[in-house]
Amino acid sequence: MRLDVMALIGGRRVAVELKYLLRDLSATVEDELFELPFQSAQDVRRYDFVKDVARLEVLRADGAADDGFAIVLTNDPSYWQGGEREGVADAAFRLGEAAISWSK
Repeated sequence: MRLDVMALIGGRRVAVELKYLLRDLSATVEDELFELPFQSAQDVRRYDFVKDVARLEVLRADGAADDGFAIVLTNDPSYWQGGEREGVADAAFRLGEAAISWSK
């Protein structure tokens, strides 16, 4: 199974999945130019993130990992603001705060 990071921390096997979801940006920071492309296809990228979470759940259920973390970094507000349209193909994969039920 493909995994971004597997680490042994304090005797625990920690699985980590990472995503970097981009929107176009051109910025200069301390004389260094950063130019990020617009990836678009937010529906596919949201699905990819949900697949990562499912992969971590399988690793934990199978006993291959003790802990799992899915981390996404983005500068595209469409990921955290979510959407309002109903009946769209990716409605089940919305990642905005209103779409997620956080539980411990």
